[in-house]
Amino acid sequence: MGERLRERSQELTRAELEIMQIIWSKGACFVNDILEQLPEPKPAYNTVSTVVRILEKKGYVDHKAYGKTHEYFPLVDRDTYTQSFMSTVLDNFFGGSASRMVSFLSSNKNISAEEANEIMAMLKKQRRINTDNRIKAAAVEVFAEYGYERAQLSYMSKIAGISIGLIGQNFGSKQELFMAV
Repeated sequence: MGERLRERSQELTRAELEIMQIIWSKGACFVNDILEQLPEPKPAYNTVSTVVRILEKKGYVDHKAYGKTHEYFPLVDRDTYTQSFMSTVLDNFFGGSASRMVSFLSSNKNISAEEANEIMAMLKKQRRINTDNRIKAAAVEVFAEYGYERAQLSYMSKIAGISIGLIGQNFGSKQELFMAV
């Protein structure tokens, strides 16, 4: 699903996002189901139908046809969209700096120090997971090409763009890394 989202250059409008939230929560639904979930004053059926077709054109949803009726379902999951959207916000407004974003939120949205620390801990954990995944991907490539005996951490380091020290810190040894992949 991540690949599909990268192909999309258009962000969702407020109306599209409101409808996507409903589609994500239901999994699959008809236009009438969406309409029922929208707050008052409810838009016209044709308005909702048009927005859903726009979402389909943008590649966020698809449908199954049952005669003249269409059941819509998401092609992009909520987490994938959220990650892409927040990554764009982080890059465009905070120069890619998570700490600048947390600082902004804490000063403008009354986030407590505890919440800011939780956010930073989550970001560090995610960074570690991303790093581990890059190391594992590089290790798979090196082990496949050279075999276990000839595989060198320096090759993995070069492919992953990560220092040998960080590979050792995260996995300890070549054997532990081999067992992890």
